[in-house]
Amino acid sequence: MGFIGLITLRGNKMTKHTYYIVDAEGYILLTVESQNTARDFDTEAKISISPLLPVIANQYGLDAVYYTK
Repeated sequence: MGFIGLITLRGNKMTKHTYYIVDAEGYILLTVESQNTARDFDTEAKISISPLLPVIANQYGLDAVYYTK
């Protein structure tokens, strides 16, 4: 068995972002919390949240859903 060390990102604060997935009227359908990341809110959303939006919309029978802070 090997040892896996922690990687430290100097100067980059690791943060969790909270995204509210809402319908066109602004009603919250669900909440998503990111893993710890050094990415900013919008970059993390582009990578992790945006690809899920069509799937979530389909599950709710909607044409589109959106994310917000």
